[in-house]
Amino acid sequence: MNKAYFPHLDGLRFFAFLAVLISHLSLFTGFTGYPFNIFPALFLTHGDLGVAFFFTLSGFLITYLLLQEREQQGSVSLKHFYIRRALRIWPVYVVVILCGFFIFPNLIDIPLALSLEAPLSRLPAYIFFLGNIDLVYMGYASVIIGVLWSLAVEEQFYLIWPAVFKKIKLSRIPWVLGGVIIWSWIYRFAHWENYEIVHYMTLSVFSDLAIGCLLAYVAYFNKGFVTFFEKLPSWAIAINYIVISVYIVLRVVVPFMFSPTINRTLYSLESIIFCILFSVVIMEQCFGKHSLFKMAHSHVFTYLGKISYGLYAYHMIALTIVLWFGVVFFGLPLQYSSVISFGFIGASTFVLSVFFAYVSYVYMEKPILKLKDRVGYVK
Repeated sequence: MNKAYFPHLDGLRFFAFLAVLISHLSLFTGFTGYPFNIFPALFLTHGDLGVAFFFTLSGFLITYLLLQEREQQGSVSLKHFYIRRALRIWPVYVVVILCGFFIFPNLIDIPLALSLEAPLSRLPAYIFFLGNIDLVYMGYASVIIGVLWSLAVEEQFYLIWPAVFKKIKLSRIPWVLGGVIIWSWIYRFAHWENYEIVHYMTLSVFSDLAIGCLLAYVAYFNKGFVTFFEKLPSWAIAINYIVISVYIVLRVVVPFMFSPTINRTLYSLESIIFCILFSVVIMEQCFGKHSLFKMAHSHVFTYLGKISYGLYAYHMIALTIVLWFGVVFFGLPLQYSSVISFGFIGASTFVLSVFFAYVSYVYMEKPILKLKDRVGYVK
């Protein structure tokens, strides 16, 4: 089966990861403290948007390939789909589980902002990919385990969406996805004062994935939609990036500008607005002929995007090691509040994350991914 491949999306994965990394660095190095509290709030602490972009991109890619498989093969093999996803997700996931629950709590003893101790009583939630729900009601299990919440959401999505996709008529797909987006917004609106529910609960974030799915559906069947983005002028593309940048700053300021009712509405709509803006980025990268820059033109961004799963999964392990090394070997204070220390810790964490992700990809993930050839390929 001929399978679609969008080379420019790899680099976008890397920048989504970078947003998460910068946000965590800002939190764990003390850079959010005075006198730097305003700057990080406006520009650095937006890792949730990186995750939202991951979700939108994931929904787009999975649905586009499901549509292609359904058209070329006449149906979708759930068995093969689940095997492919397991081969892609589980190896790295298991490594983080082992590090977070068994290795690092016994190896490193420094008082981070979040504990390194992950109670074994919470292990079943992560084994069964319910880490996001565990996080909502129990808080972060540990520094290292915390990042797995988004992988739990993706696995829940992978479990449900292909089965639904296989059973319903193609004409009903937009209605199903539209319903998910609406119910997700209603759910966030009802729980808008609970940060954990809004940002981590399955129904809250499924709209991000559903928007990506809907984008794939329209792009696959509506050639006029694709043509629109092929012809989209560079100035319009630039405006979209400017709007995203401005809105990133405004999301911090807006809560102080309007009444509680308006704030509640805007807050619950925020992820939908961003995911629509992200959808424009995906489309112009995939199909645009006047893009300001194509990600695939950079071999560095492309490769870092290919190993971005490992970068995301291992970066808190890397940050923990960097902080531990500074405390134990150099006697430095656990939290640093200068621009220089933030940059040094950030660079060290990034390099170590790349090393871990590279080793993982070359010596574990890539050999396992070759097994996917036996059951078809999903990027």
